[in-house]
Amino acid sequence: VFGTTCIIGLGALGGSVAAALRMYAEDTRIIGVSREQTLAEARAKKLIHEGYDYADIPAAVSGADLIVLCTPVAVILEQLPQVAAAAPDHALITDVGSTKRQILETAAASLADRQAGFLGGHPMAGSEQRGVQVSNPVMFRDRPWVLVEGADSDPALTDAFQQLVESFGACPVRLSAEDHDRLVAAISHLPQLVAVGLMDLAGSLAEDAPALRAITGRGFTDMTRIAGSPFDVWRDICATNRDNITEQIDQLIALLTDMRDQVGDDTLGRNFQRAAVAKQNFEHYR
Repeated sequence: VFGTTCIIGLGALGGSVAAALRMYAEDTRIIGVSREQTLAEARAKKLIHEGYDYADIPAAVSGADLIVLCTPVAVILEQLPQVAAAAPDHALITDVGSTKRQILETAAASLADRQAGFLGGHPMAGSEQRGVQVSNPVMFRDRPWVLVEGADSDPALTDAFQQLVESFGACPVRLSAEDHDRLVAAISHLPQLVAVGLMDLAGSLAEDAPALRAITGRGFTDMTRIAGSPFDVWRDICATNRDNITEQIDQLIALLTDMRDQVGDDTLGRNFQRAAVAKQNFEHYR
């Protein structure tokens, strides 16, 4: 179905999509769109067959069966109208953006008079590392890949794309855009902000107590691993999911306030018990 795939944005995720295609869909021709240095790195890693600059997006997508937008959310919103205008009528356009409501709205408006279809996507994979040099063909193995259908989605193309990501080893999950943004605020966006807050606090304490760095344990390291994630990516996520993120922050503040009042009291054990049960349920689901 997808004989030619165009990947716009060859960072860690886009490069990994290309690497997975090379491993699991060997007959697919891969066109990459990125900056010249990134294209050179992608060619050196044999991730793409052909490369274009961002200024040449219309030419890059003109012969593609599948178009994957792997740029930051704000850039996806800017690129969608241009991609929709140049995409072949039979093509499926998808993305890897971390929020979905504004992307689905923009896609619907951009494709209103077009035959190409759109399917929102969000592979729950990756790390704080950036760049095509960290691309990994097995990045998506055993990881969720959320699929968000729009009003113009072609069920046959949606099924074909689901089969493709399943061939990568990913676990497709179908959600509405509203449910996606609400749920990822709790399990992705809030944890990022918590990690940043914890690291910021520890950094301030370490200025007056350098020994803090020497006694840091695995628990703190694990909880703050993503604190180094780039803000230029998270700026877009926070801007397009502000309502859900702030609601989750308010709920966490209320919970922490309640726990603060129980510190030193055995009633705090109820929170530990609920958390232990919840953790077992999450692990059992995996």
